[in-house]
Amino acid sequence: MSSQQKLDTLCAHLKVNTRSDALVAILRVMEDAVSSDRATKALQAPSRAPAFSLPDETSQTVSLAERLRVGPVVVVFYRGEWCPWCTQELDAMQGVIGRFKLLGASMLAVSPQLPIFSRGRIRRHRLDFSILHDAGGHVAAQFGVDWQVPAELRRLYLALGSPRFQCNK
Repeated sequence: MSSQQKLDTLCAHLKVNTRSDALVAILRVMEDAVSSDRATKALQAPSRAPAFSLPDETSQTVSLAERLRVGPVVVVFYRGEWCPWCTQELDAMQGVIGRFKLLGASMLAVSPQLPIFSRGRIRRHRLDFSILHDAGGHVAAQFGVDWQVPAELRRLYLALGSPRFQCNK
């Protein structure tokens, strides 16, 4: 199944299995993300990536500079377990990581998600890359891709009793 087909399936699942108020909030966040000029604020090629060091899911510090000494690095930003599109993106990246490795590249995911939840994600989905903990989203901000969960969506997830927002700190 292609990535687009997987996203379409996810959207269809959400439309059928999500409360209407939740669906409206989720779709509003998606629409805002697509219609905003966020992409213009992100670091643009051929810019140099900001240096950073962050703890991985095992609390070991990973330095982008050290990884770059070995070869190219693909950096992916991941909001966390609570974001179904983000989890689909990580699965898609896992599907192509072999190609990156053939080119001598490695991959790092950067997330505000707490390491304990990242460990579970890596184990359950057999990811071949680390998820680094970006507490407070400071590295994401350096890349121009930081994002805050809208208050409406946060309230909704919490009202639904979802523990997923506990993942991000």
